[in-house]
Amino acid sequence: MQKLPSENQYGLNNFFHRWIKDHPPALTFTARTRPAAQQWQKKFRKALQAAMGTVPSMGSLKARIVEVKRFPGYRREKIYLQTSPWHDLPLYLLIPDGAKNAPVVMALHGHGPGKASPLSLKRWNYRGYATEYVRRGFVVATPDFYPFGERVQKDHIGPGFESRCNAGFVTASLYGFTPLMLNVSDVMRTMDYLGKRSEADTRRLGCMGLSYGGTVAMYTTALDMRIKRAVLSCSFGSIPGHGLFLDELCGSQVVPGIMRLGDMAEIAGCIAPRPLLLEASRNDKHFPWPATQSEWSRLNRIYDIFGASDQVRMDVFNDGHRFYGKNALSWFDTL
Repeated sequence: MQKLPSENQYGLNNFFHRWIKDHPPALTFTARTRPAAQQWQKKFRKALQAAMGTVPSMGSLKARIVEVKRFPGYRREKIYLQTSPWHDLPLYLLIPDGAKNAPVVMALHGHGPGKASPLSLKRWNYRGYATEYVRRGFVVATPDFYPFGERVQKDHIGPGFESRCNAGFVTASLYGFTPLMLNVSDVMRTMDYLGKRSEADTRRLGCMGLSYGGTVAMYTTALDMRIKRAVLSCSFGSIPGHGLFLDELCGSQVVPGIMRLGDMAEIAGCIAPRPLLLEASRNDKHFPWPATQSEWSRLNRIYDIFGASDQVRMDVFNDGHRFYGKNALSWFDTL
């Protein structure tokens, strides 16, 4: 007998484990030809965007640069960007010395302190990847996501990140939004803004992130064709694998009804045939290896049908939930 998600046979997770067997996702990838795959991708992308909730109207993209710090080989600007008429986005922009029409990497953070996390070599799980990319000659943007960094509401703070994420999801859903779509939208608006900067060439645009940053990178790249290459670090695996058998999903990662459409292979499959690199750790407690393996084989098939099996790869390591970097640091060098 197959193991149930919960030892309590009357538990909610067991209900959904049984329910999904009688209600398989409606848009699971089954195409056998590239034209059919392209039609599936168009349909899935449209359904995915609708499920993710309302996209706020674009703001003026007025940028307040409140701080400029110089480091060897680059400068760092702290910016508040009006991405919608109702909110500003706090972000760091790293610019190589003398940059003009340089390629761009969106370097996205996971759960934790926010936009500063990818900057620091002292944070063992990030390995300072934003700083590493600017040193390689990229303009690098790292924004704050809800509910992290400067977007933490200290008068509404719970005992842990998940409590903040879950409370934010509940509040957003009251108004037809999701935190995930708001964060994805902010990444897109940042890309719009960078298109106005002479230092950046958004025709050569990559997107990457660790953990929740990888989740945002996946959804953004799936929806926005401006992104030419992507890296998803320790963020890929069957949704039930870490959201039904483990309580590793929080409100910031949730797309309502996603399991009625498809699983993570379908979401990442919307990136095909663009180059995609996955980083996965065999001992990642947040993304169990069996759940990653099963989705990896399905994602491979999607890329194969698109005639792009050489454009997707996975770097596997054994060091927990962290950025690996073996090929990820050079992944964008051909932008």
